Amino acid sequence: MPRLREQYQTGLMLYAMKHIRDKSLEKALRYVMDILKTIFTEDFEYGKDVVSYIVETGDGSEDVLELLCQAAPSNKKGEIMTIAEKLIEKGKLQGIDIGMEKGKEEAMVQVAKVMMSRGFENEVIAKCTGLSLAKIASLKN
Repeated sequence: MPRLREQYQTGLMLYAMKHIRDKSLEKALRYVMDILKTIFTEDFEYGKDVVSYIVETGDGSEDVLELLCQAAPSNKKGEIMTIAEKLIEKGKLQGIDIGMEKGKEEAMVQVAKVMMSRGFENEVIAKCTGLSLAKIASLKN
């Protein structure tokens, strides 16, 4: 009997992996809702792993999150939302970091352009701004 359980647990994860980039991820999850409910009942920790994967890798829309919460036992819905909220917050922080890096590079490009207009050598500009020599060369065009 444990082998059968392992098969549908593995099957659910494989199914999630197959459909994770689908535009209609919610529809794909509805198809396996009974299996997800069973897994939550029998092995909640594994169910949380599946939810983490879906939320972190998939679209993480409200509809998908609501569907995942519906599958969870009523006394565990809060844990599923906590997972989702943590992953969403992590995504926001990563977005902020990416934005700051882009802003920093744009600022260094502006500094490099000013330095070039004042006759600084490319190597000096690279040292001061952290930009690559190739990037600096591309600014001259």
